[in-house]
Amino acid sequence: MNLRRNLIFFLIFIFSLLQLVSTALWAEDLKTYPDFNLQDWPAQIIKNFEQKIPEIRNKKFSEIEINYILKKVNSLYPFENLKILQKNNHLYLVGLQTSHVTTVVYNVSSNVNIDELKTTAPISLVDAESEVKISQVEEKINSYLKNQGYRNSKVISNYQTNENLSRTLVFQIELGAKTIISQISVNGLNSRDQKELESSIYWYGVGDVLSDDKIKIITQQLRLFLSQRGFYLVATPPPQIYFNTTDTEARLVFKLQNRSKYFVEILGAKNYSNLFLTSEILKLDSYSSSENNFGAELSEKLRSFYLDKGFSRFEITYYERKDNDRIVLTLNMEEGSKTLIQNFYVIGQLSRPEKYYLDQFVNLSSQKIQDNIWFRPDAEQAGKNLVTSLQNEGFISAKLDRIEASVYSAKRNRIDVSVSIEEGLQTQIENIEFKNNNYFSKKTLLEKMNLNDIKKLNLTDLENGLLKLKLFYAENGFIEIQILNEKQKTSENLITYSPDLTKAQILIDLREGTQVSVGSIVLDGNKLSQDKLILTELDFKQGDILTPQKIDESISRLQKTGHFTSIQIYTLERDSSVKERTVVVKLNERKPILLTAGIGATNENERTFHAYLGAAHRNLGGWGRGVSLRGETSYNDVFLKFIEYKVSAGYLEPYLFDTRTRFRLNYTTQVSVSDVILRKQTISNSAVWAVEQDFTSHITGLWDIYNITNYVEKGMTVDDERINGYSGQDFEIALTGPTLDIDYRDQVLNPQKGSFSRFTLEYASAALGSHKVDDFIRATGQTTWYLPLNDNKIVWANSVRGGYAALTEAANFGVPFDKKGFILGGRSTIRGFESNEFFPNSSDKNPEKLTANYKFTTPISYQLIKSELRFPLFAKHDISAAVFYDGGQILIDGVNFTDSYRDAIGIGFRYATPVGPLNLEYAQKLDKKPYESEGAFHLSVGVF
Repeated sequence: MNLRRNLIFFLIFIFSLLQLVSTALWAEDLKTYPDFNLQDWPAQIIKNFEQKIPEIRNKKFSEIEINYILKKVNSLYPFENLKILQKNNHLYLVGLQTSHVTTVVYNVSSNVNIDELKTTAPISLVDAESEVKISQVEEKINSYLKNQGYRNSKVISNYQTNENLSRTLVFQIELGAKTIISQISVNGLNSRDQKELESSIYWYGVGDVLSDDKIKIITQQLRLFLSQRGFYLVATPPPQIYFNTTDTEARLVFKLQNRSKYFVEILGAKNYSNLFLTSEILKLDSYSSSENNFGAELSEKLRSFYLDKGFSRFEITYYERKDNDRIVLTLNMEEGSKTLIQNFYVIGQLSRPEKYYLDQFVNLSSQKIQDNIWFRPDAEQAGKNLVTSLQNEGFISAKLDRIEASVYSAKRNRIDVSVSIEEGLQTQIENIEFKNNNYFSKKTLLEKMNLNDIKKLNLTDLENGLLKLKLFYAENGFIEIQILNEKQKTSENLITYSPDLTKAQILIDLREGTQVSVGSIVLDGNKLSQDKLILTELDFKQGDILTPQKIDESISRLQKTGHFTSIQIYTLERDSSVKERTVVVKLNERKPILLTAGIGATNENERTFHAYLGAAHRNLGGWGRGVSLRGETSYNDVFLKFIEYKVSAGYLEPYLFDTRTRFRLNYTTQVSVSDVILRKQTISNSAVWAVEQDFTSHITGLWDIYNITNYVEKGMTVDDERINGYSGQDFEIALTGPTLDIDYRDQVLNPQKGSFSRFTLEYASAALGSHKVDDFIRATGQTTWYLPLNDNKIVWANSVRGGYAALTEAANFGVPFDKKGFILGGRSTIRGFESNEFFPNSSDKNPEKLTANYKFTTPISYQLIKSELRFPLFAKHDISAAVFYDGGQILIDGVNFTDSYRDAIGIGFRYATPVGPLNLEYAQKLDKKPYESEGAFHLSVGVF
């Protein structure tokens, strides 16, 4: 044992001795090097070196220390072949810079819309490395600037190296002087028309900046002038442009070819006015023609219009005659009468009841056929559509034999239509196979396609199944899934039929691609917004499987923040075998500061003036925090002669405790008219603490954690209370409760389809801070749905609303009805009622109860329905109309009304604006009271 221990000690001693000798020998060969000379490096880089590689300031270095410094520099900055050279008793860092462009800057004066310029001449960071791409962008910038009137502009591009050795591509833009239109001349017409024309278009261009848009406007006015004076055959070529020596002035010359002047008259129009035919169908106000046979061209336009409207016997002739300096073109029409369809029949070899085919035929027909107007081309097309529908159901050999129209003997101008169909046999599915399905079994894929037990071929079901298949793959991260033979572009067909078309083999050839996960996330374009703000809103994180649903949800969440004008999310390694992808989130940011102001007048109480001023910062510090301040005021100079105002201040914390929960704090002080008839005013001060959460992109929850409002009510003047028999009062309402929004509208400002619902519950109590008010609970709900009709041209909007309130604990105070009760009448509820005609009010029955100070102590409720049919009038001008019905009632236990249900009908006109439609509506009451007006006009922005 001792011998073994002594042997181990001896070996350790020998090894240590060898180690010392080796170190001594190595030290003999160790070389030292002088210090680093960094004087040619940028000051910030030197500073970074000293902070992150302090050893670089040593006076002497070993080879180990030099290698260490090389590795550190390589990790900090992008270089190729980085090395150290020794020269003149100094060390120098030398390498080829490989830095990439990280920013593109457009340096131009404020006269140019920089956002529009970037959109017109964009360049990616990858293309910013290419001289060819940069040159193309320079050409686009020059073209854009010329269109803005800067013909002398110059664009110079260069790279600037940043402190971290990344590069910035800078487009330095010099605008120069603008080019102004100094004169517009017209040649080719007689002197009188020519002078009149030049005078007409003078104000549309002379003195303005020369641009493509301006030339377009001038040319349009020229065309309008020519057409309105009968020069339909005179073409409007682009102008010739003559510049002065400095390109600061331009003269435009339109060289026209003089042609005959025409006057068009229409004879025989019965169903449509001449004005409608000339302006809306022939569009003579802006008409131009290159045809020599002008009459034939107009005749064909009228023929097409009448045939499209079902006038199958329409006839038209035309002739010309000379009248002084013009030619009168007469279009003589025989409209005839519409041929109406009395009965439809479907005959032939059919497997189902005739009604099935009749319904299909009508549903697949044009609007004329559906309106029982006979037009053979449309009927034949409907027959072809029916055959296609049958083939999609698997009746591959189905065909249309004929469509016959026979005179219906009982009535003139009516026919019976008979459609003859040979349906054939429905194709049977023999087998469904998958090719290259590596990740999922055949059984799983058939289940996802809902084709497990399908034996009969239905092309529509198969198409839907393929869609579900791709959706299933995408939901599992295979975002580049393809069905290679879906469009029959490969040698292996999706469906192979037997010779007699009675059997089918289905082969689904897949290219699954890679199951994509998020390897890293790159944010591009967020100069103001912090990375964490964006990452918080994304529905995926590093390591997650990436799906289209997650991408769509992320885009929707980012859009709802209101900080971005456009959002794109894509993978950098698209269509590659890379599994862990770089996900790029490309953004364009909105300006965070918003200033709003407005002034106007309405017909409320005969005439009321309104004004508002607001300011908001929606992205403080780039963290999405918002602050806002808004002031509003109104003054009625006819009836009330009282100033109302409202001042609101708000704060938003969008990511409470690093979650997606938003915290809101709002304070409002307000003086308003609460009863027009009794001239009562309310002074209120309100503070609200609330949290808000988006559960999905369509469902949002809001909870008023604490909502307290102090009210002081009194007459507008000291005499109002005495004259109208009520007294001033003050009280406080403190409450809490949730609100749930479910929003599936296609757009917020002017929805065309979808639905919106809101449900609110409030609980007020003395324990929360209510004063001189009983404890109560109040629930309200509404749902509105939008149904598009006639290919989305018509929208049927319907809204159902209701509410209920009751005391939970009585202390003989009651609850102020005009604050937490329910009131109807006015644009937002039942149109046709003036602002001083809301109900219930003291003019209704039981006036001793419904006074200005009325407080409810028994349960109350309301119901309201609004139905509106919206349709376009002039689509090109965004003008539409609507007819509507509003009706509702207020119920108060213990209070009886002679007529609790009130309603109205009306019509409205709308003009589309960027902030919602501008509405002018008139509604008339259906059950007018003696003391009420017949109806009321309403002017507003937005739709319900």
